[in-house]
Amino acid sequence: MGQRKSFDITGAALVTGASTGIGRALAYELARKGFDLVLTALPHEGLPEMAADIESSCAVRVWVIELDLLGEQPIAKIEELLDKECIRLQLLVNNAGIGSASPFLDLKPAFYDRQMKLNMVLPVLLTRTLLPRMLKTGSPAILNVSSLGSFFHIPGKEVYVGTKAMMRSFSHSLRLAFRSSGLKVCVVCPGPVDTNQRVRKANQTLKGFVRKTVLQPEQVAEEAVRALLSGKNEAVPGRFNRLLLWVQKLMPARLREEIIERQFRKQLRGN
Repeated sequence: MGQRKSFDITGAALVTGASTGIGRALAYELARKGFDLVLTALPHEGLPEMAADIESSCAVRVWVIELDLLGEQPIAKIEELLDKECIRLQLLVNNAGIGSASPFLDLKPAFYDRQMKLNMVLPVLLTRTLLPRMLKTGSPAILNVSSLGSFFHIPGKEVYVGTKAMMRSFSHSLRLAFRSSGLKVCVVCPGPVDTNQRVRKANQTLKGFVRKTVLQPEQVAEEAVRALLSGKNEAVPGRFNRLLLWVQKLMPARLREEIIERQFRKQLRGN
């Protein structure tokens, strides 16, 4: 078998939702690999301090955009910064998203509207807007953050896993569409991750084998960046997550759904 073509770093990486969790870990991991960074997050989440720490520890340049990606003209503001600072954008990391784990009728329509826009619409529009300039770098790449849940049907996460399944499909279809251009598209599908205190508390309710699937953001980021730079199309971080995915493919659909329903019904009652 031939070796994959090496990935040449020729520009900066834009990371959305970069102040916490997987986004923060991805920013540090990409900086250690030598990428300059453009980081976005909501205001007052410590992004400037984080940027200063990355610049001093990794010797790369970091630009910060504090804004609500669901606010007024966020993509235009990102483009304005890229043009003003003459930033050569090579890598787009669509990480920002909204999770949920509640009975479907417990959440208001406005919540699902925001969730779908941030998890699906914004990444698509951001990709469509920024890809033309990225193609000029000679080695353009996109890293989309999906979820292990995108492979499953999960009660209490109906809309969330639906958005993540869309991002998996979008990623693979985009890769095929731009294969001749040299565009690399990798989608990472992490299982449970201790991204913040609320999620950590929920993860602690997991039992047995499923508890072993919980990862730290740093491990997800390391495996995701390694997969991207080595030319892989998809990454499922964590050996237990990969084993779980393999096992579920061998199960009859009805048995698989009964096990998933039982597990997540317990979690919802715990909430």
